[in-house]
Amino acid sequence: MGNDINCLELQELHSQLAFELSWWNYAFINILCCIDVYFDYKINLSSLSEADYLKGNLMSTLKKLMKMKSKRTKQMIIIMPLCIFWFVCTIFEIMQSMPMTSDNFHKGFFEGSLIGGIIGSICGIIYAFRLYRKIQHTNDEVISQINNLIKDE
Repeated sequence: MGNDINCLELQELHSQLAFELSWWNYAFINILCCIDVYFDYKINLSSLSEADYLKGNLMSTLKKLMKMKSKRTKQMIIIMPLCIFWFVCTIFEIMQSMPMTSDNFHKGFFEGSLIGGIIGSICGIIYAFRLYRKIQHTNDEVISQINNLIKDE
């Protein structure tokens, strides 16, 4: 029974591995995600319906698509810096919670988490910008097609 870990040791290990981040950190990223999902819904799903494409009023659809494009750009300009700010604050909070006299396991865990977080963040930012550009490109194609239809009429 010498290998059993009691509840207090397990809780202490968990708090050391979780870096004891503040609730403000968790609250900030959760609120940011909820706001981003809400605006994604408002911009991408509720702005246009199938009926807008089927109606004969292409000018109205064109204006809606232009507004969607503009709102999506504003969303990206606001959300990306806030996410980067959150990540930098999280790194500083993790660094402050790391005891200076940690053993090699905890230092290695910290360094691995930091490197993994940086790599994951860079990949996430690249993916977000590629997805943003793809959506905007699709939007541009639809706008161009509508403009061509309007010119033909």
